[in-house]
Amino acid sequence: MAVSDRSENFDQAGQESSLTQSLGHNQKKPRLSKKARWWILGTLLVIFTLSTLAGIPLGTKAQPDVAITQPYVSIRTQMLKEDPERVVPSNIYNAAVVPSTSTLYQLENLDQGNGPFDRSVSYLSPLTTSQLDLFASSFAAHFGWRLMTFTKNGSTHSYYLQKAGQDGKVWEMLFQIAPPPANLTTLNSNVSSVITERLLITSFQ
Repeated sequence: MAVSDRSENFDQAGQESSLTQSLGHNQKKPRLSKKARWWILGTLLVIFTLSTLAGIPLGTKAQPDVAITQPYVSIRTQMLKEDPERVVPSNIYNAAVVPSTSTLYQLENLDQGNGPFDRSVSYLSPLTTSQLDLFASSFAAHFGWRLMTFTKNGSTHSYYLQKAGQDGKVWEMLFQIAPPPANLTTLNSNVSSVITERLLITSFQ
């Protein structure tokens, strides 16, 4: 083989080697800086957190076409005696109701100012447990409370409800129906049940 042929082959091989190296270099993905990786991770974390919070139950849509089975009143007037700071938002008070035939029994400040709002008001009612069960299910649907759980312990029925407040917090209400103490029925034979409504802020915020 002539010297010129060997030189041409050598030059061609060198060009192919350079081209291969160049292509290989171009195919390598540039590495992200540590700052960029942390930025991407933080963005994904924010997206995940927001999507998770979006799934927190904030109550159901109100169904005003559902008729409440008894004439009713808000517990606002009585509860404000234990809520002088006006912590409970108006839309929660408007949706926390008892039959209008109810009579105030007692108020309780369960948090004593040492934690999230947790207070209750109890009423004496001439209505039976079955009548109050119908009342509870109808006002919950009417005002858009979400039923979390329902428990029955003997003659005591407890509805655990949840609703989003206008204050941006999630509120829970315990609507409890219980038999009255014996001394009350002795003094007033018209008392059939004790209704307790307990309002508290949940821990989602």
